[in-house]
Amino acid sequence: MSKKKNPMVFFDISIGGDLVERIIIELFADVVPKTAENFRALCTGEKGIGKSTGKPLHYKGAFFHRIIKGFMAQGGDFSKGNGTGGESIYGGKFADENFKLTHDGPGILSMANSGPNTNGSQFFITFKRQPHLDGWFFKGMDPLLPQNLEEYSASSTTIKFEHPLPLIRGPILAGTSDDPSFGPYILAFKDLPSWAVAYKSCESKIIFQCEEGARIGCAITASNKCKPAWWQSLIGWKSMNLTERERCEDIEMGACLVAAKEKCIGFAKEKCTTPFLNSRIAVAEKEIMNKQVERMVHAASLPEESKWAYLMGSDYLGGSKPRVTNFRASQYLGSSSQLQI
Repeated sequence: MSKKKNPMVFFDISIGGDLVERIIIELFADVVPKTAENFRALCTGEKGIGKSTGKPLHYKGAFFHRIIKGFMAQGGDFSKGNGTGGESIYGGKFADENFKLTHDGPGILSMANSGPNTNGSQFFITFKRQPHLDGWFFKGMDPLLPQNLEEYSASSTTIKFEHPLPLIRGPILAGTSDDPSFGPYILAFKDLPSWAVAYKSCESKIIFQCEEGARIGCAITASNKCKPAWWQSLIGWKSMNLTERERCEDIEMGACLVAAKEKCIGFAKEKCTTPFLNSRIAVAEKEIMNKQVERMVHAASLPEESKWAYLMGSDYLGGSKPRVTNFRASQYLGSSSQLQI
């Protein structure tokens, strides 16, 4: 049986009533079938009237209400036209399917939503590669401005790493002395240096993504603050020259980025600290002669019989099952203040 082809749709784009271009779009129904069907049906208008908006479920006549140079064009709000409306063919919002696809070049179509599982009809099309958007939820595609950063929950943010984490192949199973309130351990590291590298990778990756998003937001904020008010031209106000406006935007942009950087660092720590402190660090018993490891082992407040466990999984040395420490990272390090290692 031949593989079913993905559906193709098109937009006829007009400016000032004049047709300027036709955009042809492939919908990745093989990866996100429900999202693709929603977009396809909104292109044809075959689903009738929306339950929540009372408007035809159709992109025809809708505007690109937000266009940011070098970033993206956002549209799909067929009910209000300002980024606050729209509706899916399923009635209201629908859930995210997955985050397998990436914003790896120009012309990538993606859903704009207001957080996890809030997809409607709004979408955006990228003008160039936007890796900082991969796996992130953006509220109506609002940029990560410093004053809005609190709206984004670190616990609900998907993190992607450029390289695999240095995890051991099999998990270290929780023993009887473990506190079940901590829940399952999804991170387990082969040694302390691997843990430290992964922790720093986690922080730096989030900070990079956050700052890239903030840079776009700060540019918009600076532009809005420095452009003359609409009423000034009505009373004969002298317009701001280009050099003066650029100087104003540079100052506003710089101040905004400084504030954003501090917020992004805090955001990264919120996301990384808890799972990494609750993760396991496996150190083989033969390494006990290492003074640093010895100090960490003796510092952990566990009974002697609980200090070691057999490594479960396929990471065996010479066909034998090495005994390893079975501690949380927080037991090794004592407190989060010692993370800078």
